[in-house]
Amino acid sequence: MTKPEVQNKFERCKVQRFKTCFRKNRFPVLDFFHLNFPPFVSNFELRVSNFNFRVTRVFRVLQLIVLPLFAATLQAADLPGLWPAQVSPLKKDALAAQISALDTVALDVPETLKPAIEFQKAYLQIISGEPASVWRVAMDKLAAAPGGDPVAEGVRDGARAWSARLQMADIGLALRLYYRNQVRFPATLSEIENNLPQNLRKDPWGEPWIYKPTAPQGFEHLATQRYQLGPTRYPNLTPLPEAATLRKPESHSWTISLPDAAGKKALEFRSPEKGAAVSIIQPGGKIDGCSLLYIGDNWALMAGDDRVFAVGINK
Repeated sequence: MTKPEVQNKFERCKVQRFKTCFRKNRFPVLDFFHLNFPPFVSNFELRVSNFNFRVTRVFRVLQLIVLPLFAATLQAADLPGLWPAQVSPLKKDALAAQISALDTVALDVPETLKPAIEFQKAYLQIISGEPASVWRVAMDKLAAAPGGDPVAEGVRDGARAWSARLQMADIGLALRLYYRNQVRFPATLSEIENNLPQNLRKDPWGEPWIYKPTAPQGFEHLATQRYQLGPTRYPNLTPLPEAATLRKPESHSWTISLPDAAGKKALEFRSPEKGAAVSIIQPGGKIDGCSLLYIGDNWALMAGDDRVFAVGINK
């Protein structure tokens, strides 16, 4: 047998042994020591192979250990930690770990809070720069989800705001195509209605889009060279790129306490401003443009226009 033939046979043997060990979930490195290596196989090749196998195995073990610990940390921080008022973009590995941990925590939270966890997962993907193809299905599903409890309604409205931004971008493509041919934007959306699919002709709340052509600043005579578009509920809704990157933390100066509300769950919101009125609201109520969704133990879940966040309750 020639030297090349011996080499080829050895390589086939090595691959076959690796497949066998992998199927049996055995540590591949140890099995390679049982092979009779030809004398021309260098020790360097063996060391590289062993190193790669060891790194792979260590990485898998770390995944099994670190992710449950991360989930346990979230649980130890209690539920409010799942919805911080300020969320920063995450790198890909950290994002994957956070979403996996949220999935684990979701197994033990009250059923009513699960839509808020699903929303938070998609929200993290948005602000971390993930493409719309990654989170669009999840947001559209939440935007169309049934349910009349305050959490379901608050999450549904927040998801519809993000779905509206995606739809605004889709309508923008049709508007730019019209502009390319006419060198102006249309006076009304009815001029491009035939180029819009049925699901884009109304905003996510089923209401008409608010659209009007505008002029560039300082060039009022060019009244059809820009446009403004938004849903009826939020006519000045920030477009997707800006909304995903220019995030401001939810900052409110309320003092929140549990009042004596005749056995009903409610919260008292007090502003520090002198003479400001005290508001007592139940889940589903609103204050300063935010909705109260859920009252927990010493914390509450609230929703802004397009996000969900937790607040503490003073004893």
